[in-house]
Amino acid sequence: GSNKCVPEEELCNGYSGCPLGSDERNCTDCHPGNLKCGDVLYLPQSNLYDSDINCSDGSDLCFVEGNLKCFRCLDGSLLISTNQVCDGFIDCYDMSDECLCENQTVCNADLDETRDNITEMLAFVEELTQKPNHENMPVCPYGFDEINCTNRHYCRQGRSVSIEQSRTCDGIVDCDDASDETFALCASRRFYCVNKMPLSVDLKLVENGIKDCTDGSDECPVNSNKSSIFSSQFEMIGNPFLRAFFWIMGFAAIFGNLLVLCYTSRKFATKQHKNKVQKSNDWFIINLSIADLLMGIYLIATGIKGVEFSGRYCYYDLEWRSSQFCNILGVFVLLSSQASVFIMAIMTTFRIMGVVCPIKLRNMKVAVIALPTTLAWVGAISISIMPMLNFQSGYFVSGLWYPNN
Repeated sequence: GSNKCVPEEELCNGYSGCPLGSDERNCTDCHPGNLKCGDVLYLPQSNLYDSDINCSDGSDLCFVEGNLKCFRCLDGSLLISTNQVCDGFIDCYDMSDECLCENQTVCNADLDETRDNITEMLAFVEELTQKPNHENMPVCPYGFDEINCTNRHYCRQGRSVSIEQSRTCDGIVDCDDASDETFALCASRRFYCVNKMPLSVDLKLVENGIKDCTDGSDECPVNSNKSSIFSSQFEMIGNPFLRAFFWIMGFAAIFGNLLVLCYTSRKFATKQHKNKVQKSNDWFIINLSIADLLMGIYLIATGIKGVEFSGRYCYYDLEWRSSQFCNILGVFVLLSSQASVFIMAIMTTFRIMGVVCPIKLRNMKVAVIALPTTLAWVGAISISIMPMLNFQSGYFVSGLWYPNN
């Protein structure tokens, strides 16, 4: 025994003043952080690390043969009896003895003196019986545990009562009535896909060159900020007069050059020439009509695609301009223009020679006109396919568009 005396105010204060902890026995008040021994005894933490038996059931022997028999709070600060786990009363400062239980029914629990709505401890620990619900589904009758929760969005209808504010306007419906993703609530932060797949995307993703909505509507908003000299939001050829011009010039180029090609080729093949100068001139016209025919094909093909995309062009803009067919049409227009320039330059050179040296030109061989024409086509083809080569693609970028974000 011991004759040591302790002041009355130190009795049942959660700290052992007597060698055997007798000043902490038979206490009727619960002291958070102490081990509960039976119904009326609470032992301080210091009594849990020795080999003395203070509880009749031996529950204060937390270490037996090196094994932990008590429950250690997740923050590692306290040891409590396993009987205190999931008993409806908070004993750990991190509430891990109650918040990890499958059934956290504390709404109908009786409040004792330590839960009298008067705060005696830091952080209101003694006033808690369970982790505040606020987990969307009411536990208490009439949903009192879900009333006046801060930083929560309250659903209007359905079984879900509320959700975290961070889950509103994230493109995922959490409330049964979808009130967390309404246009009125999220219009300033979200863009709503036309086909609702997904329901919405972040405004920063609109017109960024990537289809985030499955229907591509985020790349074609009604209030689009993108502009193009040639195209509009709805038409590949924005100007109606230019659209008509494409069709008129396309048909004129195809039919006109086909007529010239057939007539001149027939005359060239039947050798209806009085001299070689006229024959060389027909040869140049044949090649020039072929080059211009390619331009007519380009104009008509572009017009057809414009009709196909009419009214919804911005939905197809990226796919169209990245398609192989668009690349082929680009080759056609470049080949046509370059070949026409080269052939007309050769024609001009020969006509100058006809004026300067008319006698020499009359006696020239066919190879003299065939060779420069062949070189013209080889040069035009090389130039037209060069932009399609990957290692040179960076040199042919004509414009850059920066996303809105």
